[in-house]
Amino acid sequence: MMHFQEYWVANRGEPAVETVEFRGSSNAEPAPGVLEALSDTVVIGPSNPVTSIGPMLALPGVAKALAETTVVAVSPFLGDDAFSGPAGDLMAAVDAEPSTEGLASVYPFVDAFVIDADDDADFDRPTVRTDIRIDDAEDAARVTRAVDDAIERVR
Repeated sequence: MMHFQEYWVANRGEPAVETVEFRGSSNAEPAPGVLEALSDTVVIGPSNPVTSIGPMLALPGVAKALAETTVVAVSPFLGDDAFSGPAGDLMAAVDAEPSTEGLASVYPFVDAFVIDADDDADFDRPTVRTDIRIDDAEDAARVTRAVDDAIERVR
């Protein structure tokens, strides 16, 4: 058993991850107002699905709230390659395909995806393709337009 910071920072992503556990989540509750805030359209940025989004999904009511609203996810992958960090290894550790297509299994509540234009992932939900790299304000504006387009496709 190893804490994520020890795994990623101290040990630089070693050893191989076999499973992921969120300690303390069984007693945790969403902060006041969180579930109500999730009734508006939600955009999941290109974060690590396991370490960034997973702990929130482990909180009571969060996944249910997301299933009841419009959700668009921006992929943190370019095909089988994560933008950064151990997203691929951690997805495999939770029995999810470590790729853009694997997002469908970790995000079953997502209504539409924004993925890279060069990514050949195929979803059964609306998918908007664009260059999803964000290095400056112009890139951010392009991805924002793609997210807006995805939201419009599911409304």
